[in-house]
Amino acid sequence: MIIKGRKIPLIILYKEALLRRITQNSPYRPKIKEDLLKYWSGYHGECMVDRHLSTIDTKNFYILNDLHIPIGDTSFQIDSLLIFKSLALIIEVKNISGSLSIGGEFNQFSRTTNVGITMGFTNPVSQAKRYTHHLKQWLKDKGYFELPVEFLVVFTNPAAVLTGLQNSNRLEDHIIKVEDLIKKITDIQMTFSKSFLDDRETKQLVKKLLKAHVDFPIITKTEETIFTGVQCVTFMNFGMERKKASWYCSECNSYDKNVHEKAIFDYFLLVKPTINNSPARAFLHLSSPKITHILLTSMNLVSLGKNKAKHYITPFHAL
Repeated sequence: MIIKGRKIPLIILYKEALLRRITQNSPYRPKIKEDLLKYWSGYHGECMVDRHLSTIDTKNFYILNDLHIPIGDTSFQIDSLLIFKSLALIIEVKNISGSLSIGGEFNQFSRTTNVGITMGFTNPVSQAKRYTHHLKQWLKDKGYFELPVEFLVVFTNPAAVLTGLQNSNRLEDHIIKVEDLIKKITDIQMTFSKSFLDDRETKQLVKKLLKAHVDFPIITKTEETIFTGVQCVTFMNFGMERKKASWYCSECNSYDKNVHEKAIFDYFLLVKPTINNSPARAFLHLSSPKITHILLTSMNLVSLGKNKAKHYITPFHAL
């Protein structure tokens, strides 16, 4: 049963909003685009794992995706966590192509491309081991002393070739391609057949994990100037004007009733997770508090306060 679904990571929405509202010749643009490719690749890999998991009977376990749990002065983030009565299974997803090598004398993870370029990455096995340690500690703090915690590192890119697991202490038991995921989960269930939790305790654990989850924060600070205004989706300029209860672009002579919503969402992502009438007027290039109020109210955002103290809260799944 999927208890916590997967959403497009907020960092992707943030980076895309940033690209929309900085200059075309910004020195930050190439790095933002590079980051976006990486984040989208990771998200697509995680969705591929989700599709495989959806093909099996999930009545006997619970799935929690994108789980971010603080513990002490640190935190850990799990791509997918499967909770069985007999164990907790961490799935770390990597969507990387090329010839991949894990282990060796220095326990490294490297990729060699088809043109012979070798690059080093953070070792996903070391990551998963660290998350396993943190989750075990969290479970003990909550009274779940006996529940085993295992991990899998799942490679989803069909162009990935696992070339070696040198000196890796049987890490091959933890590293698989996504097409082997279902069989591996079945094997793990057979290995860990003893139940440590009953139905009620399993549901309680899932509820505690959901309660412990906090949305992963993003940094909404940039040295680059952010364009304000309402952007035309055709000409991509920020000069749309409020006219005839709609938004008018003089460049393409078109109208759009709801394009201000995208601008307000950009504000939430790039400026601040809350907004009230005054900054909304400034960002949308409006002069009328009444029209601004009507537009904000029409978006059905969660609001707090009344009259001049009224402000609206971001609808995104993380603040």
